[in-house]
Amino acid sequence: MANNNGTTSAHDQETHSAGDVLARLSRQAIISPEETEFKAGWDTWISRYHNMAEAADVLMNMSRQSMDRSDSTITAESTVSVRTQESPESTWFHALLQEQPLRDFIRLGLKTASLDRAAERKIELVLLVMTARSCVQEACWYLDENDWDIQRAISQYQSDEMQRIINPSQLYLQLNRQATSITSQNFNERMLFIAVPTSHNGKFFPGQFDVNNSEHLRALNQWQADMTRMLRGPPIIPDIVRKGYSPVEQRFMRNRFANDITAFQNGGLANWVAITKEFNDVFQGRYVPGETNPCPERMRGSITNYMIRHFRQGQTGQVLANYNAALRILAVREQEQGEYDAVRARSMPTASILEWDSWDSSSDDAMDWE
Repeated sequence: MANNNGTTSAHDQETHSAGDVLARLSRQAIISPEETEFKAGWDTWISRYHNMAEAADVLMNMSRQSMDRSDSTITAESTVSVRTQESPESTWFHALLQEQPLRDFIRLGLKTASLDRAAERKIELVLLVMTARSCVQEACWYLDENDWDIQRAISQYQSDEMQRIINPSQLYLQLNRQATSITSQNFNERMLFIAVPTSHNGKFFPGQFDVNNSEHLRALNQWQADMTRMLRGPPIIPDIVRKGYSPVEQRFMRNRFANDITAFQNGGLANWVAITKEFNDVFQGRYVPGETNPCPERMRGSITNYMIRHFRQGQTGQVLANYNAALRILAVREQEQGEYDAVRARSMPTASILEWDSWDSSSDDAMDWE
């Protein structure tokens, strides 16, 4: 961006240089469907995989100085919404974060209820490594589980992804193809619109779109996938059974329950059907940190049983009212937000204060609680 005197600032030169590096290295590292199915050979895939890792290292080093200079801060208020103010430095998916369902995902699915510009840049850097299957939710989960440390998040993602491709299933390949189904070759303007059964107007892709812009194509694929899940349901995931819930699943589940605290205060009941649907819309068919298989469909009984056992059961064994359970969850959420703010302020990882019973191996599928 040119200054008033017509010159280009060092910050802008750095930003453009990072973009140039990304464009060049991404073109070298993009994995075609044929290569994903190993028709080009294992050595070729591994070579390109390491090229992408090197690209990520270059981009992280170039962007770190820019992010360190940022004066953006993250609010400590647990109920704050995603920032809506546009900025010339906004990332390519900034407009998507203001739209459903990503807006609610950010508000309910992470340790923080809001993202600043620096956090958006970190998400974008992780997404750059996701050449086979770009997904904002998955990028956020890896960052959230690694205290928003880019190097650790990318390292864990690469390690998990390597395990997934050692013996790739047809389901893995299918999910990857679905995540990148819209290309510059098959694009048509109808893809910028999706019909909504309850509306005559439908939904249009937010923001500008240039079919020759790879970031815009990535955003369109993300938007189409999110809207399809919300309106028509997630992809069917057969033959996968998982006991217990990962930390990111636990967080979304409890925050979504507590989101109805106003209704609970007025004597309302938990809408387990809606909670279960929204949970599966977010997770089913996506990969969480530490898992080599995608998340399966969860049944209502599993979710309600987990919530009762972990948040609605009092010290003496009695079942708490929904309102009291929601208050307990909000206290936990406020503590997590404080953790996140402390990490952000120090710009270094920190140990978690909370000791979750993550990866609970007990059977949450045993009973169907109402």
